[in-house]
Amino acid sequence: MSQAGIPRNGTNTGASSEVPLCVDLDGTLTYSDLSWLAVLQLLKNDRLALIRLVGWLTNGLAFLKRQIATQTKLDMKEVPWFTEFIDFLENEKKRGRKLVLCTAADYNLAKDVAAHWGLFDEVIASDGFTNLRGRSKAKTLVRRFGEKAFDYAGNSLVDLPVWAKSRQAIVVNAHPFLAKLAAKRVPVAAYFPRKTSFRSILSQAVDKATVLQSLLFFAPALAFNPMYKLGTLLMGFFATFITITASRLAQMHLATPSHSASKHWQSLSPCLCIGLATGLFTISLIIAAVIKSALILPLLLIVLTGVAGALYLQESFPSNLLVLPIQTTAVIICG
Repeated sequence: MSQAGIPRNGTNTGASSEVPLCVDLDGTLTYSDLSWLAVLQLLKNDRLALIRLVGWLTNGLAFLKRQIATQTKLDMKEVPWFTEFIDFLENEKKRGRKLVLCTAADYNLAKDVAAHWGLFDEVIASDGFTNLRGRSKAKTLVRRFGEKAFDYAGNSLVDLPVWAKSRQAIVVNAHPFLAKLAAKRVPVAAYFPRKTSFRSILSQAVDKATVLQSLLFFAPALAFNPMYKLGTLLMGFFATFITITASRLAQMHLATPSHSASKHWQSLSPCLCIGLATGLFTISLIIAAVIKSALILPLLLIVLTGVAGALYLQESFPSNLLVLPIQTTAVIICG
């Protein structure tokens, strides 16, 4: 038993094979977000696709997802699946349980997932008009099966309204706090803990190369003005260091899934990686604005170069051949 008496790792608590189990996709069946991976693939294939993405977004998220799904084809073998949870689903299937893939991803993408695994009896997904998440998903499932007539497996706060209408909850790839919140609404049949955290992500982003590159910030200051205010100097270094870390996070997560070095990073939640990178970069910009606004431009250059290298250069030649010199120059400019 886990925290708050919640059974871990698929422990059966009397779930009936007659009650369908509805399963979320992004963050639940897979560690990643397939719509996000499809966006990255589209941007790698067409550098001007960003303009079209903005245009599609003006028509709503459901429309955006439909357009992305019709113009990309993901290799399901490269997707980082939550194999422990899939083993649980396979056992439920053997027991004769109806499995339903219910996701905010577009239907075209969801049906490819269903075809890949051969586990699901039905697919319910966004259709180009309705973005099926949160309350919208809850209403759809109640119309389809009835209130308290289905179980639901999900991984985020957005799933709380769905759990409130379900008979039992299965919490997957989530913090124990979410499992406790779900348990306040419905019985939690099983809990599959999250495998990663902000600490583990940062520990892999901050390596020797990150530290050495950041230390170059001190080169101009020590060479030309060794009596410079220590406090200001350290603040500038800190801003530069966390900017490089943010760039590394973005680079590693934006890397092509088929690239061997990126497979671990593709298994991490986009919300965790990109959210952490955005937060770090925002902090660095605030520090720069406080101590010297001229720092903002080179800090922007560090991040934008890293993102561009991850998106567009890896397929042709190692991006570090171009990215590292530009970023190193920007660090020295910061100093």
